[in-house]
Amino acid sequence: MRISQPVFDEAHYANFAIRTLNGERYIDVHPPLGRIIFAFLAKTFKSEGDFNEIKYGSDYGNFPFKALRMATIIAGSLLCGIIFLIARKIYSELSLAVLAALLVIFDGFLIIYSRFILPDTYLLVFGFLGILFFLSALRREFKASLFFIFLAGLFFGFSGLIKWSGFGFLGTALFFLAYKKEFFKLAPLLFFAIATYILIFTAFSFTGQGDYSYFSVIAQAVKMTEGHLKLQDHVLASRPYIWPFMQMAFPFWQSEGITISLSPNLVGWVSVVLSIILGFFIFITVNYETLSRRTFWRAQHKILLNFCLMLAPSRCASLSKICAIGKFRNSKFITEKDKFTLMLIGGYLINYVPYFFIPRVLYIYLYMPSLIFGYLLIPRIISFLEKTGYAKPRVIFNTFSVFVVFSYALFVPFIYGI
Repeated sequence: MRISQPVFDEAHYANFAIRTLNGERYIDVHPPLGRIIFAFLAKTFKSEGDFNEIKYGSDYGNFPFKALRMATIIAGSLLCGIIFLIARKIYSELSLAVLAALLVIFDGFLIIYSRFILPDTYLLVFGFLGILFFLSALRREFKASLFFIFLAGLFFGFSGLIKWSGFGFLGTALFFLAYKKEFFKLAPLLFFAIATYILIFTAFSFTGQGDYSYFSVIAQAVKMTEGHLKLQDHVLASRPYIWPFMQMAFPFWQSEGITISLSPNLVGWVSVVLSIILGFFIFITVNYETLSRRTFWRAQHKILLNFCLMLAPSRCASLSKICAIGKFRNSKFITEKDKFTLMLIGGYLINYVPYFFIPRVLYIYLYMPSLIFGYLLIPRIISFLEKTGYAKPRVIFNTFSVFVVFSYALFVPFIYGI
């Protein structure tokens, strides 16, 4: 907050807000909701005079940057609460929900992004609000769930209106509904999300300067796609395969004795990768008899199970117990807890894997949705390991929580520029 100059991409989004207030509609390669939010805040907290163009290395002048940064901080705080509420719907134990929120609270990467004039925190808030209402809809009959489906679709649309990558949340919900074969909920959810995107984009297109045309929305979508492909390489750009391990330093600000760098919680980030692997392994082994009855899974599950059993000799107590649980359980159905495990793994992969096939310049902040889906999965893995007798109850949970806080504390100077 004490830095009076643009940090990272702040100058871009501040100028987008100014140009939006001046009546320009089509400015950058992203949908308009992010700059609409920033323009509204700038107008609301405007002091006096017209805004001048914001330049890197110069002060903000009369632009209300503190108010816009504070709004992003508030959004980041709301995100922590949203993740807690999502975890409460997935896990019966309060401590597991607290752990998921704790991982978000003590991640320096997420903290830094929620302190500046950047749209990604809003994308996360809208996207996970959509997931929260989506989970509420799942627990109700169709008629009773329509209101929550509408809210979920609304916020999925908002997330996509920040950046197209925000539609990964919608993809996660559609994947889960398709898996559960609840197509009667899938259709209205998709309709509400797409309708929200089109209506707001169209309404924004009929404001400001220039010709008004419904076809301009389509033309702008084409231009946005072309703009993405024309983005030039950048020293801070990176490819998706290095994101989970943060193998590249990402400085945000360095001047006047202040250094701010993206500082992920190393314990949390490594645990996400391990949880995705273990989560998939647990889902397959625990439910292998049920999955074997499904044509789609039959060949895949046999290969994976044989591989898992090959890695689990009789003396390996932990893996043997996991396989034993799969044989002992009544295998006529897959429990809701295991279905949510699949949803979280799907959310991670849907929001991550597509970037391997995108040729444009990419940045590590695109990994944030997948990261948080991974954070939501970690409590499930810890709970499972404790219940299988792999460790005494609460030992893994308490030890892991201490390491998460310690990993955060190590990077506090780089997170806050102390």
